Amino acid sequence: MSLINREDTINYLMTNMNWHDEDGYPVEDADEKRAIITDLINGVPDADDGWIPVEKALPDNSDTVLVTHRSGVYIAWYNGRYWERGASAKHREIRTVTAWRPFPPAFKPKEDK
Repeated sequence: MSLINREDTINYLMTNMNWHDEDGYPVEDADEKRAIITDLINGVPDADDGWIPVEKALPDNSDTVLVTHRSGVYIAWYNGRYWERGASAKHREIRTVTAWRPFPPAFKPKEDK
Protein backbone atom coordinates (compact mmCIF):
# COMPACT_ATOMS: atom_id res chain seq x y z
CA MET A 1 0.00 0.00 0.00
CA SER A 2 1.32 3.38 -0.92
CA LEU A 3 0.29 6.84 0.18
CA ILE A 4 1.10 8.21 -3.27
CA ASN A 5 0.06 6.97 -6.66
CA ARG A 6 3.36 6.61 -8.48
CA GLU A 7 1.89 6.89 -11.99
CA ASP A 8 0.00 10.08 -11.09
CA THR A 9 3.21 11.52 -9.63
CA ILE A 10 5.18 10.66 -12.77
CA ASN A 11 2.55 12.28 -15.00
CA TYR A 12 2.43 15.40 -12.81
CA LEU A 13 6.21 15.82 -12.85
CA MET A 14 6.40 15.28 -16.61
CA THR A 15 3.96 18.11 -17.28
CA ASN A 16 4.86 20.57 -14.51
CA MET A 17 8.67 20.66 -14.45
CA ASN A 18 11.16 22.54 -16.58
CA TRP A 19 13.56 19.87 -17.77
CA HIS A 20 17.28 20.47 -18.33
CA ASP A 21 20.17 18.04 -18.53
CA GLU A 22 23.36 18.40 -16.47
CA ASP A 23 24.76 20.84 -19.07
CA GLY A 24 21.68 23.06 -18.86
CA TYR A 25 20.13 22.08 -22.20
CA PRO A 26 16.36 21.50 -22.32
CA VAL A 27 15.25 17.87 -22.30
CA GLU A 28 12.39 17.44 -24.77
CA ASP A 29 12.20 13.65 -25.10
CA ALA A 30 9.20 12.32 -23.12
CA ASP A 31 10.69 8.82 -22.81
CA GLU A 32 13.87 10.25 -21.32
CA LYS A 33 11.86 12.35 -18.83
CA ARG A 34 9.75 9.34 -17.84
CA ALA A 35 12.88 7.20 -17.34
CA ILE A 36 14.50 9.84 -15.11
CA ILE A 37 11.39 10.28 -12.96
CA THR A 38 10.72 6.55 -12.69
CA ASP A 39 14.31 5.88 -11.57
CA LEU A 40 14.02 8.61 -8.91
CA ILE A 41 10.63 7.51 -7.60
CA ASN A 42 11.52 3.82 -7.53
CA GLY A 43 14.50 4.66 -5.34
CA VAL A 44 12.29 6.35 -2.73
CA PRO A 45 10.52 4.13 -0.21
CA ASP A 46 6.78 4.57 0.16
CA ALA A 47 5.89 7.18 2.75
CA ASP A 48 4.12 4.55 4.84
CA ASP A 49 7.02 2.11 4.43
CA GLY A 50 4.58 -0.77 4.02
CA TRP A 51 2.66 -0.11 7.25
CA ILE A 52 -1.14 0.01 6.97
CA PRO A 53 -2.99 2.06 9.59
CA VAL A 54 -5.77 -0.02 11.21
CA GLU A 55 -8.19 2.81 10.40
CA LYS A 56 -7.61 2.17 6.68
CA ALA A 57 -7.75 -1.63 6.56
CA LEU A 58 -7.42 -4.83 8.56
CA PRO A 59 -5.77 -8.05 7.39
CA ASP A 60 -7.79 -11.14 6.55
CA ASN A 61 -8.79 -13.05 9.67
CA SER A 62 -6.01 -15.24 11.02
CA ASP A 63 -3.31 -13.88 8.64
CA THR A 64 -0.14 -13.55 10.68
CA VAL A 65 1.33 -10.05 10.26
CA LEU A 66 3.64 -7.57 11.95
CA VAL A 67 1.89 -4.99 14.12
CA THR A 68 2.98 -1.79 15.84
CA HIS A 69 1.94 -1.44 19.44
CA ARG A 70 2.79 1.29 21.91
CA SER A 71 5.67 -0.79 23.26
CA GLY A 72 7.12 -2.14 20.02
CA VAL A 73 6.59 -4.41 17.02
CA TYR A 74 4.98 -7.82 17.41
CA ILE A 75 3.96 -10.81 15.34
CA ALA A 76 0.19 -11.02 15.63
CA TRP A 77 -3.07 -11.80 13.87
CA TYR A 78 -6.52 -10.27 13.81
CA ASN A 79 -9.25 -12.76 14.70
CA GLY A 80 -12.15 -10.65 13.43
CA ARG A 81 -12.76 -8.96 16.79
CA TYR A 82 -9.36 -8.18 18.32
CA TRP A 83 -5.61 -8.64 17.83
CA GLU A 84 -3.78 -11.60 19.36
CA ARG A 85 -0.11 -12.37 19.82
CA GLY A 86 1.81 -15.29 21.22
CA ALA A 87 3.12 -18.59 19.94
CA SER A 88 1.78 -20.77 22.73
CA ALA A 89 -1.69 -21.88 23.73
CA LYS A 90 -1.86 -18.73 25.84
CA HIS A 91 -2.58 -16.04 23.27
CA ARG A 92 -2.58 -12.49 24.48
CA GLU A 93 -4.94 -9.80 23.32
CA ILE A 94 -3.36 -6.58 22.09
CA ARG A 95 -5.62 -3.58 22.50
CA THR A 96 -3.64 -0.70 21.02
CA VAL A 97 -2.44 -1.76 17.57
CA THR A 98 -1.92 1.32 15.41
CA ALA A 99 -0.72 -0.24 12.14
CA TRP A 100 0.12 -3.58 10.56
CA ARG A 101 2.05 -4.90 7.57
CA PRO A 102 2.45 -8.22 5.82
CA PHE A 103 5.70 -10.07 6.28
CA PRO A 104 8.35 -9.19 3.70
CA PRO A 105 9.27 -11.90 1.21
CA ALA A 106 11.70 -14.53 2.47
CA PHE A 107 15.39 -13.98 1.78
CA LYS A 108 16.62 -15.66 -1.37
CA PRO A 109 20.38 -15.63 -1.91
CA LYS A 110 21.54 -14.68 -5.37
CA GLU A 111 22.96 -17.58 -7.29
CA ASP A 112 26.54 -17.23 -8.48
CA LYS A 113 26.83 -17.16 -12.24
